[in-house]
Amino acid sequence: MTDSLTADGTPPPPVAGQWTVTMTTARGTREATLAIESSNGTIHGTWRSPMGTSPLIDGKQDGDRLRWSVRSSGPMGEMTMQFEAVVQGDALAGEVILGAMGNGTFTGHRA
Repeated sequence: MTDSLTADGTPPPPVAGQWTVTMTTARGTREATLAIESSNGTIHGTWRSPMGTSPLIDGKQDGDRLRWSVRSSGPMGEMTMQFEAVVQGDALAGEVILGAMGNGTFTGHRA
């Protein structure tokens, strides 16, 4: 993945900064803060939720699409959450794979 153009041929949106995220799963809704730094198609940063703060893993930007993973520990043990999102201006939305806990969706806005 690279900082390639979006599907409509425009430059990729800027994604660096703080994002307020709402994740919805079968277990309910959770709030989190996503901090992103971006360079040459790679994203780095942190995911902060009530479960703690974790670094983004394998973060990539391809046009208006983002992909990253986060490892988190909780009452049911450690899990890896895999996120894919589309950014539109100051908003993002996508899906998250939660391993044995199923899948969910999330939305976010620039904080």
